[in-house]
Amino acid sequence: MQAPMTFARQIDARQIDASQIDASLRTAYQAMLQEPVPDRFAQLLAQLKAQDAQPSQPLSPLPFSEQDA
Repeated sequence: MQAPMTFARQIDARQIDASQIDASLRTAYQAMLQEPVPDRFAQLLAQLKAQDAQPSQPLSPLPFSEQDA
């Protein structure tokens, strides 16, 4: 049978858990930053840049299907 944790040990355990979570989140975020921009998003950015160059040109509508509703 394991002895109950003292208050100080509980705080230390929480700090360790928090630091491990922090490190894991930072690693996941850095990995996400390395992922390429999705093609559709890049296309939309290109359309916005083109619109800025010629303000009278409207954006083309997004494709719509009944499944999206």
